[in-house]
Amino acid sequence: MRYIRSTLLLLALAATSPLSAMSTGGSSSDSSSEPFGPASGYDLWATNSIYLLQSGSAGAIYGSKKVEVDQFYLGSGSWLTADDDTVCSGGELVLINGAVASGQGVYGSTVYMDPSVHFQNATMWPRKEDLHDDDLLRNRLEDQSVGLGLIPPTGTAFPGGTVLNLVGYEPGLNVFHIAASDLEGVFHINLIVPPDSSVLVNADAGIYRGTEWSATVSGVPASRVLFNAYEASRIRFGSGGFDATLLAPQGVLDLNNLSMGGQMIARHLRLKACQTHGGALEGDEFIDAGCGFGLDETGVANNEAKEVSLAMLFGEGRREGMRHLYSG
Repeated sequence: MRYIRSTLLLLALAATSPLSAMSTGGSSSDSSSEPFGPASGYDLWATNSIYLLQSGSAGAIYGSKKVEVDQFYLGSGSWLTADDDTVCSGGELVLINGAVASGQGVYGSTVYMDPSVHFQNATMWPRKEDLHDDDLLRNRLEDQSVGLGLIPPTGTAFPGGTVLNLVGYEPGLNVFHIAASDLEGVFHINLIVPPDSSVLVNADAGIYRGTEWSATVSGVPASRVLFNAYEASRIRFGSGGFDATLLAPQGVLDLNNLSMGGQMIARHLRLKACQTHGGALEGDEFIDAGCGFGLDETGVANNEAKEVSLAMLFGEGRREGMRHLYSG
């Protein structure tokens, strides 16, 4: 049996335990599934704020409170049109010294646009409009992340000094769990899975300081790999490529000098010298049946709240509480 091997350099992850959509062009995917609901249409999604410096995006970006971009080039993806909403904020929008290749700007409260900023292919100037129910989406993304974190692992971790091998045999979704003890002294993570499969890597609580990482994936496309840092409060990495989607709805992501083949979803996003390439996550297997944006019996995204999300109220014991709901 042939396997695909991808090499990942280690994550610096500090963690704690604890709709409607307008036209967007954040994804070049032809997949009908939207694992993150309205957030699926964006390369970058922050439940609070986005700050970009000397960075670019192929697809759309959205921050619920504030989006500030300086020395930027956004919306370069060939799938975007002049009618798409490309640079979007649910609150304040600040645009300094840059250009938007295709699409429009949208803000919820105020806008500042430096005279040097250009919208090269847009049907109108930035407009004021509420695009999303931000509080609802934030809660659902957090619930979904925790729900995905509770899926039992199907693969096995094999520590080996500075290398951690994650081996899975499922033709569909391969699930791995990484604990703090698994990552001690590790600088490389190798994924070994069947071809055309999908990967979910759940990062449990832990504190990792002073390390940076990047991820490159061969054989398995970035659109089939999800890193779910469901308990993360802060993540820092860069200096390379990251060909996967990272979900950390309660975390602050500090990214530097990074080429990103997937989506980044977090509470705060701070990017310097980074570029996204529009690789939105694909696959119904990432739509957790117990939380988040599940599909109803008609195959349509079901945005009704799930009872299991009440377990988020359990505080420190929410994981065990949710395990009980799943098993009960």
